[in-house]
Amino acid sequence: MSNIVNIPQPSKPQVTAYKNRTGYFKSDTTLKLIFDLQTMEWKVVDTKTYVKPKSTYITLEDWEAGKKTVNKEALDAITSYYTGKVDDATSTEAAVAASSITMGPSGPLINFTSPNEKDPNGKPVVFQAYLYVAEPNVARSPEQAMAGKVSSSEFDFNRTDSGRDRHLKDLYKIYGSKQGIIDALYKGGFLKSNEDIDTSEMVFSLEKAIGEYSINQVEAYKSKQIKQFVTFNDWLTSRETNAGMGETRTVPITQVFDESNARALILQMYKELQQREPSEEEYAKWIPKIQRKQEQTPAQRTTVYDAEGKVVSEKTKTGLNEQEWLFRKLSKEDESGAVRLMGLYDAFRQAIGVR
Repeated sequence: MSNIVNIPQPSKPQVTAYKNRTGYFKSDTTLKLIFDLQTMEWKVVDTKTYVKPKSTYITLEDWEAGKKTVNKEALDAITSYYTGKVDDATSTEAAVAASSITMGPSGPLINFTSPNEKDPNGKPVVFQAYLYVAEPNVARSPEQAMAGKVSSSEFDFNRTDSGRDRHLKDLYKIYGSKQGIIDALYKGGFLKSNEDIDTSEMVFSLEKAIGEYSINQVEAYKSKQIKQFVTFNDWLTSRETNAGMGETRTVPITQVFDESNARALILQMYKELQQREPSEEEYAKWIPKIQRKQEQTPAQRTTVYDAEGKVVSEKTKTGLNEQEWLFRKLSKEDESGAVRLMGLYDAFRQAIGVR
């Protein structure tokens, strides 16, 4: 099977329209005809304000210069996602089980382990993701519409850039303008003002909101507070009325290592304490223990709202220190070297920043 994917030639009308447009706007050098590697289609965008990174598209100029193929592994890395239906408990539970929390440039987001994909080394594909729930539900047929029946919404965990773009597209349909989206983010507490907000600030705030939404839905499902995911807009608008006036709220944030991260920690500790690599039996013993301890010791995020329900401050109290916990567990097990190990303990605590 070929590992190369061909990038199709843009249509002549597309190229003509693009070149006429850029020829007309002499001063505008940021308009580009690109092939979007996520949607697999050609389109004209303004790269000055286009929110997707350069790695997710090929320009016409790149294509004409010879960039007419893309490596399938690189394409898979861009387009990976998991999808299900919100009323399907099996697919939802599988998605929640594959989700852990990590930190991104604009705040916490989901670290998603794809259940069906492997990297070139045979390990599960892990990527930073946002939750997306299709908005709105639609009837599958006129008969269903007349009967008041709608199809169940689909959800997916997609890479952050793609997930954000889909949310943004929905919000433009719902609110009709950039200012409408800004107003919604402001009312939801993600902007301090709704005046003179540029696109980059709006997108940054939107990413923070989507990240919080994704984590909220996963955590709420894990704790059985909800039975299915809601759409981002439903969640955002609910904050307008429920984001406690003058309240202080504390919510748990659970971060659970995937297998590769847990193995890396175990390897580090065994090399540090016992000057050897762990066996597969030892990996199998400690991985579930670490994950279970992480679930039992979540971080705590405290949000303070003012009298109007806007976010005044947020503070996160860290949960389990996995390195210290495993260090202590392994130290207790190695009775013959207990004196030596505990002699290392204070130095180790300082190295990992524990006081």
